[in-house]
Amino acid sequence: MNAQVRFLEQLERYKGDPLFLAERLLTEINEEICRLMNEQGVSRAELARRLGVSRQLITRMLHGNANMTIMTLVKVATALNTRTCIAFTSLAETRPRRRRPAVAAASSPAVVAL
Repeated sequence: MNAQVRFLEQLERYKGDPLFLAERLLTEINEEICRLMNEQGVSRAELARRLGVSRQLITRMLHGNANMTIMTLVKVATALNTRTCIAFTSLAETRPRRRRPAVAAASSPAVVAL
């Protein structure tokens, strides 16, 4: 059995694992925060200043080493002039009907599939 087949079998086993799903969601959220920061030209140091936290905390957060609370997500979104919105979809759906980023502009609510 080749490595790709083994990987896909292992991935299939973990698809319903809450820890795996949480890590995937955290990765999507962090990617969206980084995308917004890049679009707006906001550095980690600037985001830290806006939030009143250390640059190191922002780095840990964006590397997935900090479990962000809803309040943290709201503060980050506000600092980036956006808002947060979370949607739940059926487990039967393999993909959300319309997938949007984890954090989106105030005029465009975001949807993250859990």
